[in-house]
Amino acid sequence: MRILAIAFFLLLPAMGVASAQPMPSPSPAPSGSPAPEAFRVSADRLAYYSDRYVIVGTGHVRVDYGSAVITGERFSMDLRLNRFLVAGGVHLQAPSGAYDGAAFAEYIDFRRSYFIPVSPEPDRWTFLDGSYGSHNPGREMPGDTFFLPNAEGSTLFLTARTAEIRPRSSVTFRPATLLAAGNRTLLPTPSYVLNFAANPYFGQNSLSGAQFDGPYFFLGGPNQLGALHVRYNGQDRAYLSFEERLVEGHDGQRGYLVFSGNPLTRPDKQFNLIEYHKFSDRTSGQLVTQLFTDQSGLSQPLSSSGFATYQLVHSLRESFVALTGTQSEGNLLAPNPLGYYGDPSHGIVSNHPFKGSLSWTGFAHNLDKHFNTFFRLRSGLDYNHDTYGVLQGHYGDVYPTLWDRYVGATLYTKSFDVGRGVKVNASLDRQITSYSYPHLNTATSTTLTASKFFTTHEAVVAQVQFADSVDQWPPFSTSGALQRSYILSNYFTPSPEFSLQLSYQHDNDTPAVLPFQIGQPVPFGVSQLSPRAPNQLLADLRVRLTHSL
Repeated sequence: MRILAIAFFLLLPAMGVASAQPMPSPSPAPSGSPAPEAFRVSADRLAYYSDRYVIVGTGHVRVDYGSAVITGERFSMDLRLNRFLVAGGVHLQAPSGAYDGAAFAEYIDFRRSYFIPVSPEPDRWTFLDGSYGSHNPGREMPGDTFFLPNAEGSTLFLTARTAEIRPRSSVTFRPATLLAAGNRTLLPTPSYVLNFAANPYFGQNSLSGAQFDGPYFFLGGPNQLGALHVRYNGQDRAYLSFEERLVEGHDGQRGYLVFSGNPLTRPDKQFNLIEYHKFSDRTSGQLVTQLFTDQSGLSQPLSSSGFATYQLVHSLRESFVALTGTQSEGNLLAPNPLGYYGDPSHGIVSNHPFKGSLSWTGFAHNLDKHFNTFFRLRSGLDYNHDTYGVLQGHYGDVYPTLWDRYVGATLYTKSFDVGRGVKVNASLDRQITSYSYPHLNTATSTTLTASKFFTTHEAVVAQVQFADSVDQWPPFSTSGALQRSYILSNYFTPSPEFSLQLSYQHDNDTPAVLPFQIGQPVPFGVSQLSPRAPNQLLADLRVRLTHSL
């Protein structure tokens, strides 16, 4: 970030050249106070500039920093550089003494405080490790220590009166006024939490897709981030959602838990919970649960169903294994004599199937010494059980338990430059699956891709995809299907705030659908193809309205 800085005029009388006389040996400094995990800033006006991650405060500034209180007229903090400055009539109050000066700067990462005192002779002090009783005069300081940032032309996102700052983590502004373009008031709020932690777990999302999403972060802390979302999609229109994130461990890197309710203001609700835990560098586990309800507010649901999936992954030398279990519940409401709640459209479904799997996946290996072609192998075992016996085979047979085993391989190439800026790559995947009843499926997919970048913001991608599925039911029955897709896409991304994708897709399937009669159950494990329109024109436009929405 390029910072245009100006020297604050109150510093000019106090700055001078340090004395050339030899410095006496300083007496041993007392041990300093520990660095605070959070500190509080108040002022007549605090302004946060979102494009620069800078906070600027004016009028009656007060900083409660650990055991010290610093007051003045101007405040600035660069959240990314992790340092702050108080200038103009500064007063420093600490247990070891009180001092008046022109400016105070704190470099939080280095536990160094720099101070320009009011004294007959120009001087500069350096406080080490929060020990304000030892002045350490004359030490060398960074050249921009007492510079105030010039915020002219920067994006003003909000204003507030107080801020609780957790270095390298978050800022909670109170009361916060969110601003729109032209610095016009958009929304006054009691508080707003800005999270800028490097921990990627704070970016985990459990909300389903929407055409518009406006988050309001109002809960925050070193291990927490909660938001209320204003959202819009074509089915539910405008609605409210809630999402809460918790990160685990002292450094927040051991795991996370994300909970959401979406949409909260519509009858058809979905509650999601995702939990991830890192047991070691090679072993991790993840829980994914979803609860679906049809209810007005928090009244008695007319229907309720859900599922829970837990996956344990362990890394081997050049591969990894995964053990997965999924329990589904078709109905979580108490049964009643009618067999439904409200009306027959909310019928009670008694199914509660369980599915387990054990899989092995190999890492990529090259096939030639020039690293042009690569392959990956996989294998696994799936187990399905439902007490109600709704798992069906090819001839409509009912099984309470079914299992399958499979082996598969993927062969792919690197991108080859064929001239004129065109790059080509290809992939081939095949999987053979056998089932506990007489059934064998062989699925093969082939993809050829050609791409060309006209500029850094625009590219064209052409793809040919073949998907072939053959099902065998020994000794007599065999069926198959072939999907052919031809896709041409244009990607245009002139800026991070705007992207447009236009795609044309031509499909040619043989047959259009698998030949099952209406009402005939689909055999378990058969990859039935849905009828597809022969020609499709698709458009995907994404616009970021503000720097934070």
